[in-house]
Amino acid sequence: MRRLGVSRRQLFETVERPALASLPLEDYEFAEWRLARVSTDYHVEFKTFFYSVPQPHSSAGRSESNGAHHRDLPPRQARRGASAPLWRSSPWNHRRYAEWTPERFRRWATSIGPQTEALVIAILASRPHPEQGFRTCRGILRLFRDIDRNRAEAVSARAVEIGP
Repeated sequence: MRRLGVSRRQLFETVERPALASLPLEDYEFAEWRLARVSTDYHVEFKTFFYSVPQPHSSAGRSESNGAHHRDLPPRQARRGASAPLWRSSPWNHRRYAEWTPERFRRWATSIGPQTEALVIAILASRPHPEQGFRTCRGILRLFRDIDRNRAEAVSARAVEIGP
């Protein structure tokens, strides 16, 4: 600062202080914005956590960037992959999803074979609420539609052997 012939304090007062703005009245809040597809079980997944959607009747099956701010999301469940079933809050025109039952998934799996049925039973039993396994079961059973029944049974047997 000797070269300039002024102190740091003088430089701050003459150059920097006039350029400073006042601090905002509200605290800074960190937010992440993501495009998410609302599943038919009225949840979106973010970093392996599931969050319920406040207005399922207007969003299910659609991709939206709704500005889901971290303060707008419910608190995370105690463990990854956990969520709460929301069938009681689903609108009347989405009641067909409420017809998804553990028995329905077992029947669907049984139509493929006993190993697939065992896999579905294991998935549903591994969740605190069976509804939390519906998305997984549906995904597996839909994939099995496109492969040979024997291969699906072998995959199921291996999955049951490995466990959750």
